[in-house]
Amino acid sequence: MAWISVIGECLICKHVFSYNPNLVPTFRVNANGHIDPKGTKEPVCEGCLSIYNEKRRQYGLPETMALPGAYEACEEADL
Repeated sequence: MAWISVIGECLICKHVFSYNPNLVPTFRVNANGHIDPKGTKEPVCEGCLSIYNEKRRQYGLPETMALPGAYEACEEADL
């Protein structure tokens, strides 16, 4: 059995982190880095997601939740 973990850069803080590509929270952004529903999916690290959700709570908005296993490796068969 093999496990896969993607290593990439967080959209917000630019730190490198590992994640499950099927579960990690992402935001779609355009080439300029602005939110764009037609843009490419970019991953967000756990720390930045926490800060983002804190701000959303302050404004009474729903949080963006990370699925269980989002920041762990996944089985190769799951890709």
